[in-house]
Amino acid sequence: MIALVTLPLTTRILGPRDYGILALGTTLAGFGGVFGMLGTGYLIGSRWPQARRDERRTLATTILYTGTAVALAWTALFAIVYAALHDRVRMLEELPATGLALVLVSTLVAPPWMLASEVLTIEGRALFFSAVSIAQAFVTAVVTLVSLFWFDAGVLSLFLGLFAASLIGVGAALVVLRPYLGGRYDREARRALAQHQFLHVQLLESGQGLIERILLSRFAGFQDLGLYTHSQRYYGMANSATKAVTRGVWPTSLEEANDTTGDFPATGRTWRPVHVAVTACAILLTLLGDFVIAWLTNDKFTDAAWYLAPWFALLLLQLSAKPEVATAYARAPGSSVARLSFYANVAAVAATIALVPLFGAPGALAALLLQSLIFRIVVRYAARRYRRVPFQDEWMLFGIALLAIAFLLKLAVRDDVVQSVVALTALEVVCLLASFRMLRSMVRSVLRPSTPVPDV
Repeated sequence: MIALVTLPLTTRILGPRDYGILALGTTLAGFGGVFGMLGTGYLIGSRWPQARRDERRTLATTILYTGTAVALAWTALFAIVYAALHDRVRMLEELPATGLALVLVSTLVAPPWMLASEVLTIEGRALFFSAVSIAQAFVTAVVTLVSLFWFDAGVLSLFLGLFAASLIGVGAALVVLRPYLGGRYDREARRALAQHQFLHVQLLESGQGLIERILLSRFAGFQDLGLYTHSQRYYGMANSATKAVTRGVWPTSLEEANDTTGDFPATGRTWRPVHVAVTACAILLTLLGDFVIAWLTNDKFTDAAWYLAPWFALLLLQLSAKPEVATAYARAPGSSVARLSFYANVAAVAATIALVPLFGAPGALAALLLQSLIFRIVVRYAARRYRRVPFQDEWMLFGIALLAIAFLLKLAVRDDVVQSVVALTALEVVCLLASFRMLRSMVRSVLRPSTPVPDV
């Protein structure tokens, strides 16, 4: 949110191309930090809660050593490749060397905060995590603005802001992990990091993002990459809000998955209103997003609004099949769930390689939509091998249909604000009326008295 507030200032000087350069630079140079910490969430989630203090020290030390070693190896490899090719490969030539150096240093110091984030999550210390996130956002904004306006640093100011945030993360990580530092290195824990069943899925997901940014830079250019990543911000904010709902209802969904006599009542009551809310926001941004973005970015990122409808369609897809996903995780072997995710990610990587050179950013979005659709289809079939699963995605389908209509109407009215508002009002009324019917049905199902048991 702080980043959005500062956009009217930063975009007075910087444009989509600058943010495209930032996106590629941080992805290329920072990939080692992400790669080195793959498997951390799995290991912390499975071992940390029941581990003794000395076992936690061993676990934290092993993860930090492994992550730092991988980040160091990636940093060295990237530095060698960049030195050899930066004057021969155009997209590398346009990346600021100082900015890349800052990202590489951030990559080296990233493992402690990434580990600390997992520890805070598993220990339920959401307030501390939120405070650090706010501090990072604030420091990023201040450093970026000072560098941009006081020192006239241009695109380098964006790299400086992110570097400052990484230092805040290191400081916070030392506070969180201080009781667990100084343990021994455990080879068995390192093997668990490298061999857990979801590692190849996470590696593919990370690799897809890397491939996507490289191809967009090569075939669409930094300008379009900047517009694409800007539109992704709005999806990211909505996705973060829905993740809070996921964390709250996920244990209940797992319990309902093991109850073969039920039909996931709590899961349905939770996610249908979320589908309604996401649909309403998506329609609003699809029809008026260009005006909002133009105001926020001094009319430099206005074309990013055309990507908002696909992003929110993707979000609705990702919020679907909740009973099926819970059933798969609760009752299927972990390797089976990982295999389903792997198939979807392989298809997404292949689609990214095939579509981005032809269509640019729309091709990248199409690949993400394909990935989500394939996973939802295969997980539905997989879940029904274990129990009868109710279909609870009527509102997801209805929401995507309304979103498609909104997108077509926007194509027709373009930048006519009056017609955009009229179209928005009509679709929101339809959404509201449909939601009233759905909510009334939900209330009746909750208040309906249960069938009395006859006296024997």
